[in-house]
Amino acid sequence: MVEFGASPTAQQRGIDNTIPKAKQRNIRALVHAILQPLRTSFGLPCTITSGFRTAELNRAIGGAANSQHLKGEAADCAILRNSVRIPTIEVARRAVELGLPFDQMKLYNNFIHFSLSIDRENRGQVLYARDYTGARL
Repeated sequence: MVEFGASPTAQQRGIDNTIPKAKQRNIRALVHAILQPLRTSFGLPCTITSGFRTAELNRAIGGAANSQHLKGEAADCAILRNSVRIPTIEVARRAVELGLPFDQMKLYNNFIHFSLSIDRENRGQVLYARDYTGARL
């Protein structure tokens, strides 16, 4: 939960980004279904760059008004090998190979976004950021 609530922006701006208990269930599901299997598969740390966001923090960073981060259903992360990021396409390929049940997987140049819904069917959408320059699935 510490990784999911950590935010340099929240810290700098004095925004309380405490994760409500009701959202922790979603975070646990995301960790167990997607993030931990990726960590285990790679045998490497998975660094959360953005996890849960309060509405105030989401506005401060310019997040989408309907972001799954607000519900604790999403995380932006990077897999690191010796402090070097594994290309997001490799992480995406591994997620597909493992059959992970994501709602959305969005590739960015420096991180990958995963979301998971436990209250509705997951769409399995693979998306790419506008400025993403890497290989595609």
